[in-house]
Amino acid sequence: MCHRSGYSNPKLNRARHMKASGSVRCGCTCPAVINVSTHTVEEVKEITVQYQSVHVGHELEVGKLHLSETEKSSLASSLCLGIPMATILDKTREEYSPTK
Repeated sequence: MCHRSGYSNPKLNRARHMKASGSVRCGCTCPAVINVSTHTVEEVKEITVQYQSVHVGHELEVGKLHLSETEKSSLASSLCLGIPMATILDKTREEYSPTK
């Protein structure tokens, strides 16, 4: 299921403030999904993948992507080297382009 799918359900009496960038949820159900199942018959393993790539209800927003530790480290080193944030964001948009 798409990590952007669903509705934000903020608690009324929060101990901490809401995130400044808001929730990653898009407020609708996005049909994008990857389902992987494995089945073994007589020592033969079969892997089945069902994939729906169409995202509905939201755009690709770089700020809403989940980053791995390696990607976070790379981002931090780019900032330490003085690379402008706009350049980093443009590069990230190109790398995560839905056409790739």
